[in-house]
Amino acid sequence: MTPLRAVIIGASGHGRELLGWLRDSAPSTELEFIGFLDDGSPSEACLDRVDAHHLGPLDELANLPDVVHYVGIGDPAMRRTVAQRALLRGSRPGPALVHPRAHVGADITIGDGSILAPGAVLTTSIRLGQHVHVSSNVVIGHDSVVADFVSIYPGATISGNVAIDAGVTIGTNSTVIQERSIGAGSTVGAGAVVVRDVPSGTTVAGVPARER
Repeated sequence: MTPLRAVIIGASGHGRELLGWLRDSAPSTELEFIGFLDDGSPSEACLDRVDAHHLGPLDELANLPDVVHYVGIGDPAMRRTVAQRALLRGSRPGPALVHPRAHVGADITIGDGSILAPGAVLTTSIRLGQHVHVSSNVVIGHDSVVADFVSIYPGATISGNVAIDAGVTIGTNSTVIQERSIGAGSTVGAGAVVVRDVPSGTTVAGVPARER
């Protein structure tokens, strides 16, 4: 079987983390990483240390036929914009990457371009959309639904029957109690506890850095 050729768009720290997860998650017979695309000037020294190359700006996708992409950008709105640009240049998101140290229970669906990092736990009957990034040691409880382009940062806990709309950011070590909904484009700050529904575009304040 010929492996899929894959690029990561975004060569900063998050993108390089994603590369490690890609290499752990997908055998080279299934997915061949060919390099990073980035409109900026990523550190060649950092890329050398992870044995990777900068292929050029995102527009280079037009010269890379039959390549799938992952977007190594943490901010959901920026990730959506970049993913849309990639589609316009003929690429498609790669299959979901599930790290071998993540736990995925029964009746789980995960959209293309999504990432489950080491230590993530999805219990049962959960739906994740496309380009969802679930970081290390995140727990998502039963019957929860997470829409496209959501970022859930390390250590967050999502209880059962939670609905998270598109483009939401869930901060590090935050908690969403059961049967809550988080509206589109909202941000839950680091260490926050969500005990009521969050309207779209709202920021739930987290714990100030000096108190963490």
